[in-house]
Amino acid sequence: VAFGDCIDLVGYSVTKGAGVIWVRLSWRVRRNSDVPLRFFGHGIPERYARAGSLSSFDQEMGLEGRGSCPSFEQDVVRSAPPGGPEPCFLRGGVCASQGLQRLPIGESSLDCDAEQRCFFIAM
Repeated sequence: VAFGDCIDLVGYSVTKGAGVIWVRLSWRVRRNSDVPLRFFGHGIPERYARAGSLSSFDQEMGLEGRGSCPSFEQDVVRSAPPGGPEPCFLRGGVCASQGLQRLPIGESSLDCDAEQRCFFIAM
């Protein structure tokens, strides 16, 4: 998934077990962003851009001070939602840390909603 002109999601995995959900994201930086970036991720019950979130996987990307490192992995581990429905999809994307303005999606091999600027991964 290509986000704006600065960063690409090039791989991912989702592992569930022992009461936790572990999302690993592999990123390639094409150009340093002018603003700090944040991964936004929501565990949702159905593939729908406006579906209510059952869990949050939001996390700062920490690109500042990385230098010229073009690739990195981001691990996000959260407790599984207790007692309720489990998320079936991860709705995610990249946004500016301040103001949460979502970066546009240029190209994607994943199921996406270009208008909402998010992608979907089955969990």
